[in-house]
Amino acid sequence: MMRRREKVGLQLDAVFYINAVKRVYSLSFKQLSSMLNIPESTLCRYANMEVLPSAKVAESIVKVLKPMADIRSVVSKLIKVNGNYIDLSSIVLEPMVLRLYEKHVLETFSGLRVTKVLTAAVDGIPLAMAASYALNAELTIAKQYMDAGFEQYYEATYMVDSPPRKVNLYIPKPLLTKDDSVILIDDIVRSGRTMDALLSIIRQSGASIVGVSILVAASKDVAKAIRSKVSGVVLDVIYTIE
Repeated sequence: MMRRREKVGLQLDAVFYINAVKRVYSLSFKQLSSMLNIPESTLCRYANMEVLPSAKVAESIVKVLKPMADIRSVVSKLIKVNGNYIDLSSIVLEPMVLRLYEKHVLETFSGLRVTKVLTAAVDGIPLAMAASYALNAELTIAKQYMDAGFEQYYEATYMVDSPPRKVNLYIPKPLLTKDDSVILIDDIVRSGRTMDALLSIIRQSGASIVGVSILVAASKDVAKAIRSKVSGVVLDVIYTIE
């Protein structure tokens, strides 16, 4: 027999997936009704949490909608690729997608000791914030400038192609120590140079890297290179461009 806590969790999951799939796939309640064989008016009440579905109904809702809400399916639908241009704005700027990513991170890295979530000060920040919340770990951002108020920093340099220039990343030393267990987050890996710089900073600090989550790898070769750089840790490459 299902315990009350498990039952409520299942019911809330059903409500979450109704709202997530409706928003991400731009579906109407009529379309969801057809998929789930549940009246539109009832689905609307579920979505607004005016009433919760029974455990049996919730289970059937989750069974149908959860695969559609899988972060890999969602990224595959929302990513926009035009030659070398990759647009992730509808993913990293969409709150519902970030909630799905949060769920994914929690499932992927559960059981690990994580004290810091590390990213560079670019488009990966929303993902890193979601991961930080999911894992109850501090968010640490490597910036291209030195923050006032700190005297000592870890520093790493990498090259970017457009326009060609050197980029420095800095993290104040008190924010990353040898006692930390780190998960590295990046929205997209093209050349791997930013990730190399972040890995260098982790090594300088003496912290342990326990996981890496990459939303998009720009090619199969990039995905393969990522795996070679972080062997022995939990690696999560959500989507690879063919």
